[in-house]
Amino acid sequence: MTFDNLQDDQKAILLLMIVKEMDTVFEATTGQTADILLGALVPESSEYKRMMGFVRKYCDVECSETETTNLVANFERYVKEFDITIFKVNPDMTPFLILQQEDSYICSYNASAALLYYCSYNNGHEDGDKIISTIKMSVGKYIRDEVPGDEIANVTLTTIKGAYLKKVLLTLMKSFGTTDCNDVHTFRTCEPSEEITYEFLKIYLRMGIPFGFCIENFPGLGNKKIMEYTGPIAGYYINLNERPLNPKERCYHSLLCIGISPRNNDNPPMLLVQDSCSIRPVFSVGLDLLMDMGLYHLEFCTVPHDWTFNENAEYSVSPATRALLCGSPMSVDNKGVPHVINTKKPLRKKREDMSHCLHKNVKPVNGIFAFMHG
Repeated sequence: MTFDNLQDDQKAILLLMIVKEMDTVFEATTGQTADILLGALVPESSEYKRMMGFVRKYCDVECSETETTNLVANFERYVKEFDITIFKVNPDMTPFLILQQEDSYICSYNASAALLYYCSYNNGHEDGDKIISTIKMSVGKYIRDEVPGDEIANVTLTTIKGAYLKKVLLTLMKSFGTTDCNDVHTFRTCEPSEEITYEFLKIYLRMGIPFGFCIENFPGLGNKKIMEYTGPIAGYYINLNERPLNPKERCYHSLLCIGISPRNNDNPPMLLVQDSCSIRPVFSVGLDLLMDMGLYHLEFCTVPHDWTFNENAEYSVSPATRALLCGSPMSVDNKGVPHVINTKKPLRKKREDMSHCLHKNVKPVNGIFAFMHG
């Protein structure tokens, strides 16, 4: 099999892996690396579908007027059920719904981009006749241009799935605001009391400050018909033995908390969270469930108080944009050839021939993962 025999989507995936130098980011032998990379070329495999999120022809797509109207209406209808939200502080602030393409693994980018928008709205103000604008970010274009190959590999080709929320948020803070920020602002729930935690989180949300966090991707979280999650984590498993004992071996999903409600009879305090799913862009999760997951020291993160956004930042979209579909950040030139912008020039070095592996129905090797460069 030769390059010319590959389908267009396979060619685009292979070119992305070459340009992003993904063959250099694995702690593996040459043969194992070849198997991992070529596994992404097998149509309908999970790795192929994940990689497709980075090689489709278009960047972020602004949802149609009808789609946006329905999405925002459903979003605002659910948000109104909560007494404490970031929208109560800024009644004129419109939601910014950044959605994921199917099989996309960019939840941390979407949650962080929405967080920056809401926080930049808090920074924005009228200065005489001038209205300071807010950040509405094109996530797809940013990933296409700026994200290195090792990070893309970690969310597409490996058996290790992590949200990397703090790392992503810090990167975006530097790209879209003051560059002297050394870290994100984090705070923990150090007390296993739902009531104390509720009072603590309420302070932030009443000031209009949203915060991101990572939740365990337990069975049932993918059921988009469920709008409220509460109770013990065991209730979401048919067989609790299927849940990895080591928290580091579990998959996580990034969410953005935009509101909270107090305990109501038997219902625990509930967090109102914005998600990046077009079917369910918002839902609620109980503090009792988070505590039962063992997240007594659950880490929430947001921007520091002294962070100031850059109103002239690149990768912005129209201020009127309210709903954006992300997860297809690869663009093409006028000849239909995929290309990536702002990548480092690849090192010229001899590469071993991997063509002998092309006939194999390969899959990624369990346990092999891409390491993150500091």
